[in-house]
Amino acid sequence: MYYCLAALREGFKACCRTIIGLDGCFLKGIYNGQLLTAIGRDPNENIYPIAFVFVEIEKFETWDWFLEHLMRDMGDSRTGECSFKSDCQKGLVEAIAERAPRAEHRFYLRNMYNNFKVRFKGLELKRLFWKAVSTFNLKEHEKVLRQIHRYDVATGTEETAYAWLSEISQQHWALAFFRKASRNCFPSWGGDNKYEVMHFTQNHVVELNQHMCTYDMFQIRGYPCCYGVPVIEYQRLTVENFVDAYFKKETYMTVYTHAINPVPGIHEYEESMLGEVAPPVVKVRTGRPKKARRRDGNDERQDGKAS
Repeated sequence: MYYCLAALREGFKACCRTIIGLDGCFLKGIYNGQLLTAIGRDPNENIYPIAFVFVEIEKFETWDWFLEHLMRDMGDSRTGECSFKSDCQKGLVEAIAERAPRAEHRFYLRNMYNNFKVRFKGLELKRLFWKAVSTFNLKEHEKVLRQIHRYDVATGTEETAYAWLSEISQQHWALAFFRKASRNCFPSWGGDNKYEVMHFTQNHVVELNQHMCTYDMFQIRGYPCCYGVPVIEYQRLTVENFVDAYFKKETYMTVYTHAINPVPGIHEYEESMLGEVAPPVVKVRTGRPKKARRRDGNDERQDGKAS
């Protein structure tokens, strides 16, 4: 059973960044099964629901059916422009490749790191993992991967972290393949509208007219990075003028101009000739069912309560 309200669909298509998060969870009410969801982010970075579907189990066939209807509602013109974020759900990678072959697909890094730390222990590998993930620069990313490889050689482990990361396409998890402090950045004019910005031992080129920086964060996130801000201030311009329209108040207000119409009571419903829609048939798995999700060390803890 697939749901996609027109008001939410049109609001997303009009003003939200075309980044869709896909996830699934178990249902624990009267009816069993799983809920698959597609969500976005509004211009204020709030969660924005797009569509959801009830299925019997999470697999390629159900994700494929969900994405077929989702891509239909997004329109053919959106297929190549959407980007997807997800965990490594069963069959989802294959379904996205089938239904949206031109779309970019990225993994939630927290889920990926949970799988990583089960195999590879140590604070040094944890530090290198997040450094490889978060750098926007391709050369810096490759440098960190070489450090991980040297760490594997030094420890002499049979299964190496470098090999494990290499098996997963970097397009799915490294920021350098998508898309700190500016007080230590010093710009100097380089001709035309280009500036060379020195930050300790690193130099980056900023071109304001193109909203471009060789650090790549300016282009990926849609607002000036720590190298772009000092150039803007050097020219005595306004930083807000270089922020993408997706982050503007006007865009945020436009998202919610579409109304969800009120629904009458069940006594107003017309009798359907197609019969009743039955809940999905779910196979009962062996073993005692879980009452709550197993928490891990990365979960946020409430103050005063033990994990």
